[in-house]
Amino acid sequence: MSSTTHAPDTVASIDPSRPLDSVLATLIGDARANRRGFALEVAGDPGDRKLSVVQTLPPVDTYVPPVALRSHQLEDVASLIAFARKYGSRDRSAVIYNDEGVVLVVDDSITDGQRERISTSFAFSHDWLAWARVFSNQVEHRPMLEFLLIQQQNLVDVKIIDAMRLIRATSQVKLDSDLRVESETVGVIFAATAGEELVRFPREFSLRIPVLDIDVDNVEAWAPVQVRVEIRLPTEPKQPVRFILLAPTLQAVRRARVNRELDTLRAALDGWLVVRGKHQETPRVIGRPKS
Repeated sequence: MSSTTHAPDTVASIDPSRPLDSVLATLIGDARANRRGFALEVAGDPGDRKLSVVQTLPPVDTYVPPVALRSHQLEDVASLIAFARKYGSRDRSAVIYNDEGVVLVVDDSITDGQRERISTSFAFSHDWLAWARVFSNQVEHRPMLEFLLIQQQNLVDVKIIDAMRLIRATSQVKLDSDLRVESETVGVIFAATAGEELVRFPREFSLRIPVLDIDVDNVEAWAPVQVRVEIRLPTEPKQPVRFILLAPTLQAVRRARVNRELDTLRAALDGWLVVRGKHQETPRVIGRPKS
C-alpha cells in the first residue's frame, strides 16, 4: 500500500454489503481498460466501518533491463591480467590457456545463468605470418626475390638477395648440370646468351623475426630463426628453377615465445586457478534437470 497527496481518480465507498474484492476488481478492470497502472490507498477508520479505496496516479515504472554479459576479446596477456585483477578473484575465477590463447572465466562458481568470459588470442606479427606462408613451399626465382626484398628487414645479411639478383630474366638452367654443393654454398649453372654462369647461393641464412605483434616495436625481442635453402632443378627445357626455404626450428621458436607469455600470466596470477586446456561449455536445455 502507498499514499499520495494527488487528488484521487476514483473513490468507492465500502459498506458491509459490498466486499472489498468487488471494489478492487472494479478498479483493476478500469485500469486495464484504459491501459494504465495504478496505486491504491485505504483511508478511514476500520473501527467505524467507513473505509474508502482510492485509485491514485499511475506509479513510475522504474524497471531497468539486466546488464549484458561481458564477453571481451582482449589484445594481449597483459590486458587480460589487468582485467582479471580488477573484476575476477583468486577464489572464484578460472583461467584456461593453450598455445592459441587464454580464456578468463570471471566467476566459475555460479551454477545458474551464464558465466562471463574474457579471452585473448596470441596475435602473431605480419613478418612471422609472411615467412610461415613461404616456408616449405616451392617458389620460382622471381617471386622469391620479390619476397626477400619485401622482408629484408628480417635478414641478418643480404647474401641470399645478392645471389638471386645474379640470375637474369632470360637465364635458363643448364639441364645436364648438377648442383655444385660446397660447405657453405650450392651452385647452379645458368645458360644465357653471353654463355654459362655459375651462381652460388648460401646453403643457409639467418633471420630475426618478431614472433608476436607486441614484439614489433622491440627489436631486441625479435627471435633468431635459421633457414636452410633447397634448390629444385628443372627436368624439362624452359622450366624455372625453384627454391624451398626450410626452418626446422620454427615451431620450437613459436612455442618458446608463447611460453614466455604464459609464464608471465602464471606469475601475475599466482594462487589463482590457472590450467592448461580448452574452454568448453555444454548449454543445458530449459526444463532438463542438471546432470
